[in-house]
Amino acid sequence: MQMEIRLKYSWIKQRRKDVLQFLQENYWVEKNTNSKTKIEDDLGITGDDAAELIQKFEQQFHVNMNGLNFTEYFYCEGEGTDIFPINLFHKLILLPFAVLILPFSFATFKEMIFYNPLSNITSEKKSLFVGDLITSSFTNKFTLQRDVVIKLI
Repeated sequence: MQMEIRLKYSWIKQRRKDVLQFLQENYWVEKNTNSKTKIEDDLGITGDDAAELIQKFEQQFHVNMNGLNFTEYFYCEGEGTDIFPINLFHKLILLPFAVLILPFSFATFKEMIFYNPLSNITSEKKSLFVGDLITSSFTNKFTLQRDVVIKLI
């Protein structure tokens, strides 16, 4: 169910400007950022930087972000990164051993070559948008913009 909040257009415009300025000053965000910009995917803010962003946002805009489950929206430091170099290194290290056991077990060789030690940590995360921060600044608690209907007064 959507929550209805009543706001003046000038308040919305000013708060949007304030949140975008906060992002530009603290995270070198480009000026073409808008409410549909994804914080992690588009801005590249993840891990410790995302945790710091949420903390600074709470302090500056007096918003309680306790309702935000951080791990649903952001990767932890080093999680979800491109692991191609690690996989390549892993395969090059194991290749000589795999060749030694090849005559004994093709299944074991196949397991060693195709094993991905980090496969269990890559999972899809929900997107947190700049608009969610703007909306949260109006409700003073973590609120997704899709859960709010704004009525102009």
